[in-house]
Formats: sequence, C-alpha cells, structure tokens
Amino acid sequence: MTDIEVTSSSKTTLTGSGLKEMSLSDNDAYDTDLEDTIPPVKKPGAKGARAYIQTCENLDVHPVRRVIDALNDHEHELNLRYRNMGPVHARALAVGLAYNASIEYLDLRETGLGGEGGAHIGDMLKENHYMTDMNLAGNDLGSVGTAVIGEALGVNTCLSTLTLSENKIGDSDVRSLALGLQGNHVISFIDLSHNDIGEEGAKALASVLGSSSLERLNISWNKIRKKGGVALCMALAHNSSLKDLDISWNGLGFEGSVALGEMLRTNRCLRDIDLTNNRIHWEGVRCVASGLKVNTTLETLKIGLNPITMSGCQRLLDAACAPSSALAYIGFDDIPINSSIMEKAKKIMAGRGMTLVHAQVHDTVEVFGTNKRLRRKDDPLKMLFRYLHQRGIRVMDLFRTFYTDSENRVTIDQFIRGIKKCYLPMTEQEMMRAAKSIQDHTGKISYHDIKIGVRSVTMEIRSEERKKYVEEIKRKMERTRIMDIPEERRLQAVMQGSNGSLESTGSMTGQAIATGPYIGRQSAMATRYLDLEARTMSSASLPRLTPPTSHSAKHKKNSKRKASSDRSEKGSKS
Repeated sequence: MTDIEVTSSSKTTLTGSGLKEMSLSDNDAYDTDLEDTIPPVKKPGAKGARAYIQTCENLDVHPVRRVIDALNDHEHELNLRYRNMGPVHARALAVGLAYNASIEYLDLRETGLGGEGGAHIGDMLKENHYMTDMNLAGNDLGSVGTAVIGEALGVNTCLSTLTLSENKIGDSDVRSLALGLQGNHVISFIDLSHNDIGEEGAKALASVLGSSSLERLNISWNKIRKKGGVALCMALAHNSSLKDLDISWNGLGFEGSVALGEMLRTNRCLRDIDLTNNRIHWEGVRCVASGLKVNTTLETLKIGLNPITMSGCQRLLDAACAPSSALAYIGFDDIPINSSIMEKAKKIMAGRGMTLVHAQVHDTVEVFGTNKRLRRKDDPLKMLFRYLHQRGIRVMDLFRTFYTDSENRVTIDQFIRGIKKCYLPMTEQEMMRAAKSIQDHTGKISYHDIKIGVRSVTMEIRSEERKKYVEEIKRKMERTRIMDIPEERRLQAVMQGSNGSLESTGSMTGQAIATGPYIGRQSAMATRYLDLEARTMSSASLPRLTPPTSHSAKHKKNSKRKASSDRSEKGSKS
C-alpha cells in the first residue's frame, strides 16, 4: 500500500511506488511548455494541486489544466474520459487525488490506464475517503489493476458506484473483487458488463450477494452459462438488497431458467431484471412464468431476443394477470405476437398501467418460430373417434340417431346426417372422407367397425397420457438435479411438485395418478415409471387393428357352430 505523507514545509514523499522526494516550495521554478497556461495554486488548502504539479514535473509529463482547475476550485466532478493519459499520468493524478476532499465523481473512461494505471487509482482509493462515484470503463485493467481495486474495496468506506465494464476481467479477477466486497457495506452499484466472466466468476459473485449491500448489478455481455446462472439465482433467492439486475446477453439456458423461476418465487426485493438474449426457450419460459405467478415485487421484465415463441409470451402474460403481480413493463423485443396475445395485454393495461414492447402482430399463430414443430393435421376418422371419446358418446347412442337395418349398418348418407346431429367440429368433406375410410365392401358402415375404432383411440389417449406423465417426471428430476437438491429428497420433490398435480397434462388420468391412492408411495412409483420408461414408450404407439369380420361371415360361422352342436346332441340321445 502506498503511503503519502504531507508535512508543514510542503514537502511530499511518496513511498512504496518508486517516486523520488519532491520539493513543493512556492519559489520553485517549473519550466514547461505549459508554464504560461498553468493557473497559480491557490492558498490555503490546495495540497492536491501542488502535489499533482510537482509529480508531473518529476515524471516528465505535462499537467492537465482541467485537473489543476478541479483541484484548485474544489469542484465535485472531474471528467477526463477519452483522454489518452496512460499509466504514468495516472500516477500523477492519483497523487493529487489522494489529498483531495472535494471531488466526488471521477470519470476516466477509455483513458488508456492499463493494469499499472488501474493499480495507481486503486492505491488512491485506499487513501481517499471522499469519492463516491468512479468510472474506469474501457481501460483494460486486467488482473493487475483489478487486484488492487479489489483490495481498495475492502478498506474504502465511501465509494458507492463503480463502473468496470470492458476491462478484460476474468474469473480469477472477480474473485479478487469478491474478497473486497465481503467487508464492504457501502457500495451499491457495480458494472461488470462486457468482460470475460464465466461460471466460476459468477459463483464468486454469488458467494457475496447474500451479505452485500449491492442494489444494482450489471453483468451483461459476459460468458455466464448454466451453472453460473444457477449459482447467481440461488444466491438471489434470499437476497434483501438487490433491486436491479442486468444479466442480458449471457447464456443461462434451460438450467438458468429453472433456477430463475425458483428465485422469483422467494425473492421479495428485485424490481427490474433484464434477461435479453439468454437462450431461454419455450421450455425454460414455463419455469419463469411459474415463478412470476407468485412474485409480488418485480416491475420490469425484459426477455426479448429469446426463442420463447408465442406460447411463451402467452404464459408470461397469464402470469402478469395474477392479482398480486406488480409487472408494469414487459419487453418482448423482436418477438412476434398474435392478436389474441395483444387483446390479453390490452385487458391488463385497462386494469393497471403496463407497457408492452413487441415485434409484429400476426393474426395467426402459424408463423415461423411459434411452434416447437410442425403438426400434421389429424385424419378425419381419427378426429371423429377422438371426439366421441372426449364427449363420452357411446357408439350405441350414436347409432340410435341413424336409421339402421337388422344388421346394425347404415349407408354413408345416413351416417353423415347422423353425425351432423352431434355437432362434430368437422366439415362435410371431412365427414365424407371419414365415412369412406370405414365402409365395407357393400358400401355401408357397421356398428362393429366404429366400436373398434373408438376403442383403439381410447388406448392411444391412455398411452399418450402415460408418455406425458413419464416426461413430466423426467423434467422434474432434471430440475431438482439442476438446483442441487440432495438425492434422498429428489423423488419426493418430483412427485409432489408445487401442488401435487401434473402441470403438463390436464387429463383426469394424469391427475388421478398424481393425487390418488398412489400418493403414499410416491418414491416407489416414480422409480417404477422411470425404470419402465422404454416399455411405456413402446406401448405409446397405436395398436394395429385387424379388419372387422363382416356380419354375414359371422352369421355363417355361428350357424355352422350351432349345426355341429345339434349333431352332437342327437348322438348323445341315441
């Protein structure tokens, strides 16, 4: 640490930094090209100006008139941004500022300090306890300058705002800053954007977020991925000071989205969060939306430039509709929405003041990027059978609406007129296609064929429900692994979820499995379903249906069987 000593004879000695002894008497000659432009040092109390001028003489650099004026006039702000000062001039400036008790804001953005110049400024912060705001952006401080600034943060009791963006700060450098922040309860804002902070650096920041006094944190445009985002979100879950978080242009991904959703459930301090361009897709936005449903403090959410699709926008707006929600700004930058989403947003705006930023408004959801995959249109016959299953319409009740003959068969025209009475959501062309696909060789449709079709669709629906259930268990297991939940608690957390019911499947079968008599055997049930996943997946395919036997052939078979039984009875009597 540099020791600066001022004596009554105005003789300044800077030890520990290589400066020679300097005489600052008023009669000393100072011959430079700027001699006529340098204002006289005012008395009393301009020690900083005299120290700065004498240090410039010793280091053979020209003093800056702007610095001398600020030190002389006891100004509160010193703006030197974009001046090519370099580390040598930064050394002279640090000597002058060490004595100064008036300048509160120092702007040294892109002044070419480098690591050595940053170390001089850091040494000055150890002595100066009047400066509250400092901007050191774009100076390539690296490990050398960041280490000294980290040490200064541990002893400085006045600095509240520090900007260190674009300084090539890596993971090891963040550890140095974190050590200084552990004992600092004054600083409220740090800007670490546009650096090289990765997962380990994010973990180092997370280690101090629980006890720090930070109210604003900018870590955008870094390399924070998966585990780093999880560590930050878990630290913020119980943070009681941070109100503004900018973590845009990183790579949180699905893992970070899960942790982010859990953080929003418990955090009661965060007001603004920027998640722009963080690889949050349609699966991850579900977790974010579930956390927003119970959050009561967040006011600004920026989540643009993420592949969340229109369904993700819909989920977030549904969460914003909650009575306890405080969201007043939602940013869907470069994300198209449809008219239904816009109508929902207008309803929210009518209830309370809210701003929605979005891309184009489309009249349909069938646009690029709105669906996870292109879905093939269902076969009309399959649509018919599925409708009968969902509405609980029995095949016998359906045939009662038709005119049937003795063999329970109808013509195609009778079939179409009958299903029209059931108000099926099908066009007449689709009804005709469905009828022709199940007609027999005589051109009629039998009761037996429709009964087999409805039964096969019922089996298919049950298989799909089992598949969704297994996928939901795997998804919840992955979430618990991401959040580092102990192994013995994972299965229980997977089965219970938030309310003990499945989120992805709204069917009665899935709910009965999750909340029915199996609830007492949750762990065993989860293990059984996961172990038999392959068997379940294979059973999800449609069963192959054998062509139905015609009634005429069935009648012949029964008549032969009756004839043989009659012959056997006659033989037994004889």
